[in-house]
Amino acid sequence: MSKSAIKAALLQVHSVVGLVLALLWAVVGITGATMAFEDEIQASLNHDIMRVDSSATPRLTPDQLIARLRTAGDFGKASAVTMSSDPAAAARIRFARSEDGTRPSSVYVDPYDGHVLGSPRAEDFFATVRKLHRWLLLPGDGNGWGRKITGTAAICLIVMLISGLVLRWPHRVRSVRMWLKPNLALRGRGLHRSLHAVIPSIASGRHFCSRRAAATAGRC
Repeated sequence: MSKSAIKAALLQVHSVVGLVLALLWAVVGITGATMAFEDEIQASLNHDIMRVDSSATPRLTPDQLIARLRTAGDFGKASAVTMSSDPAAAARIRFARSEDGTRPSSVYVDPYDGHVLGSPRAEDFFATVRKLHRWLLLPGDGNGWGRKITGTAAICLIVMLISGLVLRWPHRVRSVRMWLKPNLALRGRGLHRSLHAVIPSIASGRHFCSRRAAATAGRC
């Protein structure tokens, strides 16, 4: 099979897979970007219950906080207690799933006296975003078809990257301009193809550098 025939076949695979899965990748990308800013959004929405007045009084232990919470009401079985080294930060208590499979909302409590400050806003929203990102809100969660679909989409994305790289491979491989500069002199479909070729190259390089930086920081 000639090189031109191979490239033609790759172009067909690249085009068909891209058209079929574009919407799914968009959903996963948007939800992933939303999750990346969850901490900042939560801090902005729940500032009034995430902060307390610091005190010289020793903070309660996690077991003491859970015991105080039980006397305040039936919130469910506590599964995790998060406490910060910041003396002005409230403690957060999360709960295990109930018998019907639902998980009660977490609560913030004053770490000095165990007083319940309230449940965080937008917690249910981000729980839905995570389910949409991971398994498309399909029944079964991690054991259902949603996980298989998103996993297959991730593999297809790798195929798209490889096939796109082969189709994009310039004659002058070492030319930075060929990889990173679109031909803005073109118009219409030609300009669109040039942008489509360059933007993924820049995004892939940026993603690779960010992942290497994260891995390096994790070893420090």
